[in-house]
Amino acid sequence: MSRRPSTAIIPPPNTTSPATPPLDRLIKLVAVCAMLGISKTTVYEKLRRDPEFPKSKRVGVRAVRWSEQAVRAWRDALPEYQPANPVKPLPRRS
Repeated sequence: MSRRPSTAIIPPPNTTSPATPPLDRLIKLVAVCAMLGISKTTVYEKLRRDPEFPKSKRVGVRAVRWSEQAVRAWRDALPEYQPANPVKPLPRRS
């Protein structure tokens, strides 16, 4: 017995409609370190001492992840944060 294909329209996986917010990914500690430019030890120190730092989520017995959106929001809210590759204006030609 063969099954008929579903008639539901499923959007491609990498597209979102304007009404749909982007999906929040859970990222590993090394990705948090790379995104913030800090060490693993500093991440755990910030978890202990900074109440504004994004909390980790336990996803297994020995695994934790962070919300990518929460980490980006925390980083972008820092007054001293400057993007790694700021866009510089092109020099003017005379």
